[in-house]
Amino acid sequence: MDLQSMFDHLVDITEPICQHIDSNLASMSIFDTSGIEAWVTENNPKYANRIIKQLKAFAKAHNFDKNFDP
Repeated sequence: MDLQSMFDHLVDITEPICQHIDSNLASMSIFDTSGIEAWVTENNPKYANRIIKQLKAFAKAHNFDKNFDP
């Protein structure tokens, strides 16, 4: 499936949902979604490094293969 087909398919899936929520907004060709934000735990290197360290400790405690790379 190419990228265009994927987005076309997503429209087929999301359009009925949007119509159900608010048919007036769904009929607009442009809708401002800038107020929608995804929830993110952390987005910094310290957090990522802490998680990697925890994964390595878990792997060591459970005798994972030495090739394990979190």
